Amino acid sequence: VREIDIPRKTVICKKTYKYDFCVIALGAKPNFFGVVGAKEFGRTFFTVEDALNIRNDLEELYTRKKGRIRIVVAGGGYTGVEVASHLYTLFTKLSSKLNHPFPSIVVIEGRDSILSGMPDWLRRIATDRLRRYGIRLVLESLIQRVDENRIYLDQGLAMSYDYLIWAGGVIANNLEGKIHGTQVGSSGRIQVNPDLSVRGFDHTFCV
Repeated sequence: VREIDIPRKTVICKKTYKYDFCVIALGAKPNFFGVVGAKEFGRTFFTVEDALNIRNDLEELYTRKKGRIRIVVAGGGYTGVEVASHLYTLFTKLSSKLNHPFPSIVVIEGRDSILSGMPDWLRRIATDRLRRYGIRLVLESLIQRVDENRIYLDQGLAMSYDYLIWAGGVIANNLEGKIHGTQVGSSGRIQVNPDLSVRGFDHTFCV
């Protein structure tokens, strides 16, 4: 699907289709928050394919770089914390198998704690566990831009990295603004009525 024109009840793919009723269920996509270089130099963790690509990349990096590998996870939400934890497990095995220095793992989070929105006790347990693993948490720091080797933060700081995993959350897939006739709210979500019909239309629904 390339475009949806709700007022004209039309869906545009390679062909154009007219409809009587339509349900828009396009899912979500990674949110880069307009950070320059994030999409170009960061690896997203969103699909099974992403996970396999990251695993393959890291194993190749182990064989290519002799010194300590620097890994950065952007985002301290559910995905970022889980990724960091699994990286610790993966690197424990790889470092032992390949006799390689254990990589540094850094999690960058814009809020004052990881797992924002979770109970305090759970955040404390997760924070303690990550630090016990040797994972460094950089909190209350926003990434401003990324280039091939460095990440620049809003506090004027910069850090070098070898591999960046982007886990900064998701945004609704709105076809780059090509769903016509909609009102869009936070995170790109299409505004709907209680029955999930798109506001202003009774023939198009969005989930």
